[in-house]
Amino acid sequence: MTDYTARVERSGKFWIIHLVELGQYTQARNLVEVEEMARSLASLWTDTDPSEVGITIDLRLPKEAEVELAESRRLREVSALANTESAQRLRSAARALVEAGVTSRDIGTALGVTRQRVHQLTH
Repeated sequence: MTDYTARVERSGKFWIIHLVELGQYTQARNLVEVEEMARSLASLWTDTDPSEVGITIDLRLPKEAEVELAESRRLREVSALANTESAQRLRSAARALVEAGVTSRDIGTALGVTRQRVHQLTH
């Protein structure tokens, strides 16, 4: 299998696809078509079966979008860590209430969860 890099940038209504290693260009109407169009171009240009062509997409978005996307990814990571810690602390609170002799029904009410969830948290 031969791998090619498809550098993709928006131009007007189309996505311009540059196969870096071949120095060739094609276009796609939407991002879903990019890999197929790149593979087809590489296959035609090198007279290779399309199944023998690997494509790595290098999507180039406008700088403003890249900055916002990077921040979004960072915030998702922070959120995932916070959710994990929150779940651990909820389990700890449930276990502490069990050790204090509080009933499952009261633990559920105090924590804002069902009795079934209390059981999951404490076992």
